[in-house]
Parts: sequence; structure tokens; C-alpha cells
Amino acid sequence: MTTAATSSSSSASGCESRTAVFFGGVVPASAEEEHMAEQIGTMLAESGFTLVHGGYNGLMEAAARPRPPL
Repeated sequence: MTTAATSSSSSASGCESRTAVFFGGVVPASAEEEHMAEQIGTMLAESGFTLVHGGYNGLMEAAARPRPPL
């Protein structure tokens, strides 16, 4: 099971901070699922979100792969 959640908040300086949390399961992902996680990570980055995740492999890694600078 994979879950994504988002939140927005304003700091004391008035700047909005946007964070997305991405969780993936321990079951190995298919190539299609991995590609989808990469797309989700790219869309979140392009929308200005900071990604928070807890893994170093699988779908969480795929969502957090480096992207070219915008």
C-alpha cells in the first residue's frame, strides 16, 4: 500500500511551506508502480512541495529521485 498526504502552513515570516509525505509498502513494486511513484515525485516537486519519506528503496526512493532543476 502506498499513501501520499500533503499539508500547507505559513511561517512567522509569512512564507508558505508545502510538505508532502510519501509512504510505500515492503512488497516489491512493479515497473509500472515505480514509474508512477517517479511521476508523483516530479509533480510534487514542480508544485513546490518538499517531499518527506522514510525509505531508501522501492517506491519511496522512486518518488524522491533527483530531478533536473526547474
